[in-house]
Amino acid sequence: MAAQKLPDGILERLQPCLVLEDNSIVLLDLEQSLVEAGFTRLHTASGLAQAAQAVAAHAIRSAILDFRINSATSVEIAQRLVEKGAVVVFLTGYGMQLNLPQALAHVRVLSKPADTLTVIETLAAALNSPGPRP
Repeated sequence: MAAQKLPDGILERLQPCLVLEDNSIVLLDLEQSLVEAGFTRLHTASGLAQAAQAVAAHAIRSAILDFRINSATSVEIAQRLVEKGAVVVFLTGYGMQLNLPQALAHVRVLSKPADTLTVIETLAAALNSPGPRP
């Protein structure tokens, strides 16, 4: 349903996609919503080590990252992804004003809860935004 509202080819340009979320219920819900929206190549992670493995093993083109993962942040994962040319969106319950390093100043931030279409549209908008992508 959500994929029908997006321009042609956007979903293909956003895949494979990494979803990092430490709350298993939120992770499953987001994964299901993305599949229903038309995503076919998703990698999910509930922790930083698992996310780092996915980044190393797959050519991730986009990522939806929970900002706070247990007692750490996903900033390092985001930096790796941006260096590889992926678009990244932080999804957080900690407010819109995150203390991000300059290399991530262009990364968009969404507050939880965010509906799936908004998340996908935000990723899609980031494809055409200035940012450090090779």
